[in-house]
Amino acid sequence: MIARRSLIGFAVTSIATARAQSTPPTVTPDRVRALLASEKTNERAWGAYYAGAMGLTTEGPLIARLLHEALEASRQHGAHRNLPYFIEILADAAIRLRCPLPTATLRALTESGWVRLTLILIQFLPNSPEKEDLLLTLFDRRKKGSEGETVAWTAIGNYLLALRSSRWAVRLIQEIEIAHNFRVVDPGRHFGPGGFGGAAGGDSGWGAWPRDFPPRVVYYLTFHSGVAVALIAPGPRNVYAVRQEFPPDQPPSSGASLGFIYGVGQKHRLEYLAALTSTSVSELEPLFQSKTRVEWQSAAALEESIARETARQIKAIREFARRLARSGITGLEGLQLQILIEIEDSRQSKEVPLPAVPPPHKFTLSPSSPAPTATGSKPINPPGEPR
Repeated sequence: MIARRSLIGFAVTSIATARAQSTPPTVTPDRVRALLASEKTNERAWGAYYAGAMGLTTEGPLIARLLHEALEASRQHGAHRNLPYFIEILADAAIRLRCPLPTATLRALTESGWVRLTLILIQFLPNSPEKEDLLLTLFDRRKKGSEGETVAWTAIGNYLLALRSSRWAVRLIQEIEIAHNFRVVDPGRHFGPGGFGGAAGGDSGWGAWPRDFPPRVVYYLTFHSGVAVALIAPGPRNVYAVRQEFPPDQPPSSGASLGFIYGVGQKHRLEYLAALTSTSVSELEPLFQSKTRVEWQSAAALEESIARETARQIKAIREFARRLARSGITGLEGLQLQILIEIEDSRQSKEVPLPAVPPPHKFTLSPSSPAPTATGSKPINPPGEPR
C-alpha cells in the first residue's frame, strides 16, 4: 500500500469512507515520474497526488511548471473540462511538497478564484517586494464594505505584519473610522456604572469530480487550532489550514463547522496597529473613537468644547503616527484623515437648540500642521440624512 504521510507543517484529515479508485499495490518514484510524464490528464493528476503523498520533493519544480502551464491553459477558449480539477490536485501537491511557487503563478491562481490555496502557498515564499505586492493585491481586491471571510483577510494581514509592510499600514490607517461623540447633558447630571463613558473564494466551486481522478482535496482556513490543522500565518489571531480528502462520488462538506466568520470591523484593524507599535487595542480604541460628555451651558461653550477636544484627539493621533514611524513604518507624513463629529442631545429640555454639527474635520499626520479648529456648519439630523 502507498505510505500516505503529511509533510512538515501539514496534518492530513482524511474523511474518505471508501476507496476512491483502485490503487496500484506499489507505487515507486519511477512510476510517479512516468505518470507525471503521461499525455493523459488523469494520469498526470495521479502522479502529482502520489508525489505529494510520498514527499517526492525532487518533483517540486515539475509540479510548479505543470501548475503554471495548467493555469495558462485554463484561460484559453475551449480549455479541457477537467483542467480545474487538475489544477487543484497540482496545488495540493505543491502545498504538501512546500514548493515556493513563482509569484506569477500565485497571481494567476488568485485571478482564477483559488484564493485559499494561494494564501496557503504564500507561506513558502521568501520575503521579497514581489511577495508584498502579491499580498497587497489580495488585500485591495476585496469589495469594500464586504470583506468576505474574516479568516482570509486575517491571513493576509498576518503575512503583511510579518513583513512590516508600510504600504499596508498606511491602508489600515486610512480605513480606520475616526469619530468623536459629544453627548450633551443637563448641568449637574451624573452617570453611574453602565452609563455613558469609557473606552471605546471560488475554491472548490466546481461540479462533479472526475471518477478517474485521485480523491478530491479541499482546504479550509480557520482560527481554531487542533491536532488536524496546521498553522500557516501566525499573528494577533493565528490562522490555520485544514486539509480534507473526499472520494470522487462524495461532495465536499461546506466547512461551516470550522467557524467561518464574515466581516472585518474596527477591532480587527486596531489589532494590527497595536501589534506594529507594541500597544493594546484597548489603548487605541478611545484614540480613534473618542467620547466626551459636555454639560450644557451655551452654544458657544459647546462649540469651544468641540474644538478643544477634537484638537486634543488629533494631537494624540499624530503622536501615535510618530510611534508608527519610530517602529519603521514610512509613508505617513502628510497623510490626510478626517474625524466625524457627532453630537448627541441627552438633555431633558430641548427648548434651546444645539448648534449645528460641524462637518467631518480633515487633518494631516504632518507634525507641522497647525492646531485644528472647528469650522463649518451642518444642521443636526437633516431630514432623510443620518447624523
